[in-house]
Amino acid sequence: MSHQAFPYPALLQDNFVNGPNSSSVGSGRASSSYGAHTQSMEDAGGISQKEFTDRLLPFMKLVSYTWTRLQAEKKEARRSEKTERKDDRSDTDGYERYKDRNGMSIEAERATRLEIDNEDITKKKDWANRLLNKLWKDIAPQDREHFVRSMTNSLGTERPRCVLTIGDHTSKMRRIDCFRQSNKVWRLDLICMVLFRGLPLESTDAERLGKHCNKEICLQPHHIYLNVREF
Repeated sequence: MSHQAFPYPALLQDNFVNGPNSSSVGSGRASSSYGAHTQSMEDAGGISQKEFTDRLLPFMKLVSYTWTRLQAEKKEARRSEKTERKDDRSDTDGYERYKDRNGMSIEAERATRLEIDNEDITKKKDWANRLLNKLWKDIAPQDREHFVRSMTNSLGTERPRCVLTIGDHTSKMRRIDCFRQSNKVWRLDLICMVLFRGLPLESTDAERLGKHCNKEICLQPHHIYLNVREF
């Protein structure tokens, strides 16, 4: 596994409402302003797009913005590198091989990460809202309310059940881009682990995900675990 100049542990615990420079948009608890949701409402998929985003935003990990932006920047750097240099790296040292593999040097990666970290929190929240809107559209309507309750610790004694996506044309897990005009796409179950668990996963790490259920298009984070790589 390659060395990553990221992340620092404290940031993994920060959400969009309690991280550095964040202004209050709610609390880290499920909002009571929406009242109790009945089972009939859940079955009917009766949760609006705005309610979906408003309730989930406080529970998204702030590190998810930094991490996904960093991966997009590294991919763009790798593309630029390929157009400028030949692909023969047989005589390069470890430092250069790291740059070849990641698109930028360790120092450049750290500088890029810090630049992203210091971006305005409003910009990060706008990104989070756009991504949550995409997620709302791709989750089966009857599962949206349950997904929100699962992520906001509002299930009580109820066990988390499967949350299904609206499958793609082959009935498999859909993929979405995290940034406008980006050619980097992420599986929905993978991006949910980044958004709500703060795990620094690559978009190509789908093979590392295991599930406690047998439904391929389930993106319930409570049903997902990571297979540890052997060194």
